[in-house]
Amino acid sequence: MRPLLSAWTRATWRGGGVRARGAVAGGARHVHQIAREGFATSEAYERGRPSYPPCALQLLDHLLPSGPLELLDLGAGTEKWTMELLKYLHTSTAEVVIHAVEPSDGFRQRLQQNLSTRGRAAAERPPNLRVEVCEGDAQSLQSFGAKRMDGVFVATAFHWFATPEVLESIYQVLKDAGWLYLIWNVPLYYDLPQDRAHYDLKEHEALFLTALKKEVVNIYHDQSTMEVKDYNYKAKKSDILKLVNDFGKFGHANRYQTFYNSLQQVGDVDMVIQRILSTSSFNRRSDLEKDQVKEMIKESIFRI
Repeated sequence: MRPLLSAWTRATWRGGGVRARGAVAGGARHVHQIAREGFATSEAYERGRPSYPPCALQLLDHLLPSGPLELLDLGAGTEKWTMELLKYLHTSTAEVVIHAVEPSDGFRQRLQQNLSTRGRAAAERPPNLRVEVCEGDAQSLQSFGAKRMDGVFVATAFHWFATPEVLESIYQVLKDAGWLYLIWNVPLYYDLPQDRAHYDLKEHEALFLTALKKEVVNIYHDQSTMEVKDYNYKAKKSDILKLVNDFGKFGHANRYQTFYNSLQQVGDVDMVIQRILSTSSFNRRSDLEKDQVKEMIKESIFRI
């Protein structure tokens, strides 16, 4: 039975080498329509999405073997998790290969660009640490071969393809001692708690997040939920845990490790707008609808 790690990070809002590889077998054919349309371009995602907090990497301290590593970053996006993983592995002296698999052409191009040019991670990356950027999706992992990966990461993406078939594909590419790590960066406005003190929120922050959820997020989120009601993925936290547990080949998990207040995303009004537009249900909308959303967000901010 292979280990499962599952974590949610709660974000509080305040105001070597890189090689491109051809498509893995099957390419990127099984991407849901909303994800395909909403993640066709990377600008809003790159500008609006935060990275991941260090505490999310600390869970790996006792998992990674000391020798050579081969890792799979599934649904790698524009490099948000990949870059943090590279930083974490920066002092490793063993050979490390990260296969960053991403179906969106726009995201994959941005991923390659970021990995090649972004600051210290690129300039000082040791030669033993390598990233291969691949076109592909969760249903096209067979070309990697059986029992090859030491670990598989899925960062803020598993809800798009959470099925027993995908779990089986992941299981097949993992070594016997390999593990699956599911992680989400969850903005606080999705599940704003009543106890603001627990989240270290100021009064105006709580008011803004409440307004943002009620006046903007819920409208479009509800519409997208209706559109995907017949799509067989497990979007809820409890459903995903049940799915993995029922699959039976990974370690049983009865809860998520949640890191509250683990990340503060600080930026201007445009950053807030881009954070909302970076979700597929918003980014797939028409330019007119996006402009309306921008005005709604600005109104919420300036009213508070």
